[in-house]
Amino acid sequence: MKISVEVEIPGWLRKLTSVVGPASAIAVAGAVFATPTVKHWNTGDPLTATDLNNLSVLTVGSVKYSVGPTHFCGIGASTTTGAMAFNGKTGFAAAKAICEASSACGLSATAHMCDASEIVRSKQVGDTVPAGWYSSQTSALNNNLGGNFITNDCVDWSSAGNSNTGPFVAQILGAGPLTASFAACSGTANVLCCD
Repeated sequence: MKISVEVEIPGWLRKLTSVVGPASAIAVAGAVFATPTVKHWNTGDPLTATDLNNLSVLTVGSVKYSVGPTHFCGIGASTTTGAMAFNGKTGFAAAKAICEASSACGLSATAHMCDASEIVRSKQVGDTVPAGWYSSQTSALNNNLGGNFITNDCVDWSSAGNSNTGPFVAQILGAGPLTASFAACSGTANVLCCD
C-alpha cells in the first residue's frame, strides 16, 4: 500500500511570492518552518493514527499549536485586560495558556487565541462567536471613543493602558450583530480561543 501526504502551501505564502518574489518567499518559508519537530519515516516504518493526527500540529520545543482548518472552540479560562498574564506567562504566551486551560476547548494543548481569519472561518461554518479579545497583528490609528487610539493587539498583549486598543468582537455602538471592532486595553474581557 502506498500512502501519500499532500502539503498545501498556505495562502499567505502564495500571496507573498507574487508580491516580493521567490527569493524572499523562500527565506520567509525557511524561517517559519525551520524549527518544528518533523517526523521522518523510513521504509517499513508503521504509520500510526498519532502520526496522521500530528500532521495538523506544529510542535516547537514543548509548545504545540494546531494548524489547518481551526475555528472557535470557546472562551478562555479567565478574563483579562490587554496586559495578559496567566500561569507565569505574559503576552501572546499567556493568551495561549489561557486557551489551553479552557474547559470549553477540552483543555487542549493546541488551543490558542483566535486570529482574525479564524473568527471569519468560524462565522462561515455557523459558529456563534461571543464578545472578546482576538489577535490581528495589525496596527492602526483610530480616533473613536473621543480620542486618538492605536489598535495594535494591546502592544502584543502587554499593555493595559488607555491609549492602546486591541481587536475585539463586539456590537458596534451597542446594537446589531457581534462583529470586528476594538476595545481599550484597560478593559477586561474574555479571550476568544480556537483549535
